[in-house]
Amino acid sequence: MSVRSQGGELSVPLEPISLSRRDAHGVRPARIIWLDNEEALIRCASRLLSEYLKDYRLIPCVNGDDALREIDRQPPDLLVTDYHHPGARLTEMLLRLEERPARFPVLLVSVCAGPEDLNHLRSASTFTIELLGELGCGTLIPAVLKHLTASKPPPPGEEADNSKQDVRFRG
Repeated sequence: MSVRSQGGELSVPLEPISLSRRDAHGVRPARIIWLDNEEALIRCASRLLSEYLKDYRLIPCVNGDDALREIDRQPPDLLVTDYHHPGARLTEMLLRLEERPARFPVLLVSVCAGPEDLNHLRSASTFTIELLGELGCGTLIPAVLKHLTASKPPPPGEEADNSKQDVRFRG
């Protein structure tokens, strides 16, 4: 299957890719916390993710306090947020996260933030932080796959098969 993206044609797998995780309690869906005050953006992201991925749970949070409560309850496998989120200053939130033992990748969705903003955040944090320019299947899906399938162990009884996880972009 292929769809049009800004950079040209996007080749995607015919079947959704599993993001299931194995932990001490068995196999579970990946947890993705999406922090954004724009509910429409969260719905859009949810539709994008569900088209190409499976075995994940998207947890929407509208402010930093909600996200921190979710993180304290059960750390996510991935945090996605806007750099200029009015309900959560990212630098303050990263400082609060540094006090917690859990580490997970952070994806910033922002057309306003630039390399200097990213460098500032990285220098003040021990988290892996990646900047996505705009939200679309050409940026979101590869970033999620990069962070949630790179070292993912196969589910019990299955061997690792990364051939289905080869998402290529031309353009």
